[in-house]
Amino acid sequence: MNAIRGKGNGQKDRLFCMSAGLILVLLIILVPVVADTTQDYSITYTISLHTDRSALWNIEYRIPVNTPADQAAFEQNTNSSPILSEESIGDLMAQSAKEASTSTGRPMTIENFHRFSVIQSSPTGTYGVIRYSFLWTNFTQEGDTMTMGDAFVGGLYVPVGASLVIELPPGYAVTSAEPAPNEMNGNLIWYGPYSFDPGDPSLVLTPTGIPVTWLVLFAACCIIVAVIAGFLIYRKTVQPQSPEPDALPPKQEAVIVTDEELREVEERILNLVKDAGGELYQSEIVERLILPKSTVSSALNALQARRLIQKIRKGRENLIRVVTDR
Repeated sequence: MNAIRGKGNGQKDRLFCMSAGLILVLLIILVPVVADTTQDYSITYTISLHTDRSALWNIEYRIPVNTPADQAAFEQNTNSSPILSEESIGDLMAQSAKEASTSTGRPMTIENFHRFSVIQSSPTGTYGVIRYSFLWTNFTQEGDTMTMGDAFVGGLYVPVGASLVIELPPGYAVTSAEPAPNEMNGNLIWYGPYSFDPGDPSLVLTPTGIPVTWLVLFAACCIIVAVIAGFLIYRKTVQPQSPEPDALPPKQEAVIVTDEELREVEERILNLVKDAGGELYQSEIVERLILPKSTVSSALNALQARRLIQKIRKGRENLIRVVTDR
């Protein structure tokens, strides 16, 4: 500081003080502080909540550097100051996550920490920008809803010229926000100066789409239906099909008998019918003599031609009756 003052450059002195003061502003969780309200700088804390319960942090410090001397002082002081280094601020945030993890009982880590420093020109002027970004794991609580706030174990102070922006994850809407933000236009914004109590700001977010449990049940039902359909198709394909019954029973092949054999069959038929009381159905004759139907039919035709029997139609069968009045 004395070396810078020795150069007689008040703007350099102011830039260094503001650069060094950034580390105090970054102590938003461990030690809330009151920032100098006379400086024309801006600080934006952007916390982007993710559906995996992590949060991407971007802390941007911006100050006008409209002259070459201002720009040189910004580059020299921000690049040489050990308290503004990536390692220093990274250790600070890692310590914050560690204390939050101890307080909440959830394991938390700081990952992918990066520091970015640049001079940017815009229609409103030229600015020196320092940006820190990192991923804070397990930043929000688990459950059907997403709850944020318990990681702020020491509260949070947003100084003059600073703002806090909470970006919501896709598919979620705000159920409650304490304290109420200054703006809510898709994101939630608080403007400094604002001193939050420990555990604030506190948000409760709920899914706006179909609940995850419903999606799981729907997927399970689809799987069950697919399995059943596959089993039915497999069974229909693999199981042998029973042959369709023939429209008509196969015809019996004709049995050729000699005249002598036919006479013997005729005699057997007459004796069988007589023993049965003088009449018997043709089908019973076939069953009892265990002969082909064609042979029995030929013998009956011969007996009828000789007037030894009568064929009397009974429904779909023939009743064979012995003729006794000869």
